[in-house]
Amino acid sequence: QQVLSYNRDTGIISNAQSMQPLYQTIIGIEIHAQLAIPTKLFSSAPTKHANTALSVSASAASSNTNVHPFDLGYPGTLPTLSHHAIQSSILSAASLNCQHIHHYSKFERKHYFYADLPHGYQITQQRWPLASEGVVQFLPHESSNNQLGDAINGNSKKKKKKRRRGRDGDNSQQDDGNKDESSSKQQPIEPVQLRIERIQLEQDTGKTTTHTNTTTHTTTAHINYNRAGCALIEIVSYPDLRSAHEAAGVVEKI
Repeated sequence: QQVLSYNRDTGIISNAQSMQPLYQTIIGIEIHAQLAIPTKLFSSAPTKHANTALSVSASAASSNTNVHPFDLGYPGTLPTLSHHAIQSSILSAASLNCQHIHHYSKFERKHYFYADLPHGYQITQQRWPLASEGVVQFLPHESSNNQLGDAINGNSKKKKKKRRRGRDGDNSQQDDGNKDESSSKQQPIEPVQLRIERIQLEQDTGKTTTHTNTTTHTTTAHINYNRAGCALIEIVSYPDLRSAHEAAGVVEKI
């Protein structure tokens, strides 16, 4: 049986004995980020982010209270696009260094059937997205985000030697049993770059919760439509990542 070795920094899987590379991890990501705006994408129903007397906090809101007939797919209801969603999406695209924030974008229907998707389709974008061709720089998961600026600028913080005042009045280096600084110096942290293919604006779904009755051994599904129709941006990347640590790092950064 072949024994494999995995390098978590490079994402390369090798033969543990010969160290011959066999596989390379390749990862692209899609991040769904809910926009912190007061109303839903196509209706006036308040969201958990709303700061008005009409809104209720996410934890205190009763099920199916922050809803609008359009969010529930009622026949004859028409959408009204939220200008807050457009503004927030453009700001997000700019923060991700998108080269193209398109003057023309288009919504499309993605058909699939879930109980918490009242319309029977999701209103989303794909071929005509809001923005495209962005880039984000980050550090892998186990590195501190505070070091990103220094790593990008080529700077490194040098450790200050501890000194104490000697009896003769001269500054003498404190010997605390550490190794020589040059031998213990760590390798500089290299930032990673991820290209963003597109950012698209779309609807969120409702939330389904299942409950099992231990007496009758029956399961029922409860649906809360408070989240249905909330505005999301979907951030789609190119497959530039080469390890799980890089994937975790860029999610933390974004």
